[in-house]
Amino acid sequence: MAKIVEKIGRWRSLHPGKPFFSLEYFPPRTTKSSAALYGRLDHIAALKPLWIDVTWAAGGRGGGGCTEQLCWEAAKHGLDVMMHLTCRGICRSVLEETLRRCQAHGIRNIMALRGDAPASDAVSGEFEHAVDLVAFIKEEFGDYFCIAVAGYPEVHSEAASKSEDLKYLKEKVDAGADLVVTQFFFDNESFFTFQEMASSHGVCVPIVPGIMPVRSYRSFKRITKLAGSVVPSAIDAELHCREGQDLKEYGVQLAVTMCRDLVANGVPGLHFYTLNNEESALRVLNELGLVENVE
Repeated sequence: MAKIVEKIGRWRSLHPGKPFFSLEYFPPRTTKSSAALYGRLDHIAALKPLWIDVTWAAGGRGGGGCTEQLCWEAAKHGLDVMMHLTCRGICRSVLEETLRRCQAHGIRNIMALRGDAPASDAVSGEFEHAVDLVAFIKEEFGDYFCIAVAGYPEVHSEAASKSEDLKYLKEKVDAGADLVVTQFFFDNESFFTFQEMASSHGVCVPIVPGIMPVRSYRSFKRITKLAGSVVPSAIDAELHCREGQDLKEYGVQLAVTMCRDLVANGVPGLHFYTLNNEESALRVLNELGLVENVE
């Protein structure tokens, strides 16, 4: 399996000015949803995303093993995989064993995250921050893994300021991170400001913006609240007026408008949060001319 940072470099050389795209999935929680996602892996591979992300399921049913299983299966279908790995409340030996299993299955890309606090105070680990995990991976595995970290255009909820947040991002890059994938946002100006400030702080790795097409009002409100996202008043008012309606078409067109602006301003690629349903993301990509024959 290729390292994603190397794939990005090759893509930009071969396709100057054309963005790549990547898709994010989470381990399904039911037998039915597992069958549905696993059954689409050939179709997803045929779309040729530069990679897919698989989020960490440590707090969910089946634990991190569900994440690993989806990663191994996706790799069998020819997909380059970025596996999320959280470190808070997890001991060093468990993280090392997980990364050794990744090696054994040819997984070479890790999204290094802090993760949520352990559910029990009795659970403790040796890492408190994502930078600790980045440093650990580099220390134990050298350059074997491409390491991605998260970026927050609207500032991490626990950071005191944008400057402090970017200081932490720079520390992660200095520890060995190869690229940044951002949290989703709905105001491109927040991303452009983040990108400019990151550069001024010395962050020189690729920064890939995260896009989440709106599909329903209820899920939109729930997810943006959890993420602490700032929604522009015009978009919030428009969505509120459409509450109870099917928002897929509106969500696609909003994402298309955002993506065209991002691409015009030189982003290297687009990362889509699919919520395990890539239909809206693919419609966006089709309108952008990045995929064809979307069914």
